[in-house]
Amino acid sequence: MRKPGALASLSNAPGQSSSDTELREQNKVLQDRYEAMQKQFHEMMKERTSLADELSELKMSFDTMKNRMGAEMQGASAVKEMEQQLANTRSLLDNKSSEVEKIREDMNKRLGDSNQFKELKGIVAKKNTQIKSLRDRLAKYETPDDGTGLLIQEGA
Repeated sequence: MRKPGALASLSNAPGQSSSDTELREQNKVLQDRYEAMQKQFHEMMKERTSLADELSELKMSFDTMKNRMGAEMQGASAVKEMEQQLANTRSLLDNKSSEVEKIREDMNKRLGDSNQFKELKGIVAKKNTQIKSLRDRLAKYETPDDGTGLLIQEGA
């Protein structure tokens, strides 16, 4: 009943500390950008919500005024002005909605297309292959263990 020995840390390999530091710094920059874009996104969503609320209030006031004025006043300039305000608010809401969508797409695209992200994915893939090869090497020299300290009998 032999337990596997501890593997040496891969993070202390020569030449990796500077690249790790650079990657951490690049990651920090990306995180800061992401947080700034998230903050901007939330502000735009609040503005969009307030515009939607304003639009709803205008619709209600328009309907109230329209009902009050009756059939003879429907052609009056006040109703036309309110309809214009309603159309303007609707277009503002549509503009903000498209702006929010563009920012969302841009945020996802920037993160996925950045060199740092691609390099980080490459490093993770490289480390995964190293871990797999180390596990394979370890399996050649160690008896299989199910993690409870009990040996697994092969062929059982």
